[in-house]
Amino acid sequence: EAWARSGSRSPAAGSSSKEAKAQAYFKDMAEADAKAEAEADAEAEADAQAEVADELRECIICCKELSSETDIAKLPCNCTSAYCHSCWDRSLAASVSASGQALCPSCRCSLRVDYDPVQGRLLFERSNGLGPGRLYEKARPRQIMLLQLF
Repeated sequence: EAWARSGSRSPAAGSSSKEAKAQAYFKDMAEADAKAEAEADAEAEADAQAEVADELRECIICCKELSSETDIAKLPCNCTSAYCHSCWDRSLAASVSASGQALCPSCRCSLRVDYDPVQGRLLFERSNGLGPGRLYEKARPRQIMLLQLF
């Protein structure tokens, strides 16, 4: 009661102020911890993406280092795997031999194979269900030329 007559705050009021400061301190600490954890998660994610990018520079079949984008076969599907051109071609040839259709070695989606006589390369895109007859007709002149060379 002496505190009431002297006009000072009650012990409970002082205690309440200390509790509020403690709560604010712990809240600030929790926010700082959450921010540090979020930053660590973001850094770990960036490291994981950099590691994936490094892996994309190596053929997943033969482990040959792919030094430029031109070394990496352009995949017609949504796969993020990296293949050198020769492994990609061999994988598709094996798929055609085994199942009668070209399938992506990673996601197994059906692929349409076309031939570009100007570049002398096979072109791939997602299949629309057309048969291989179109490919045979386009490749025939190149086959004849190659046979005549030998």
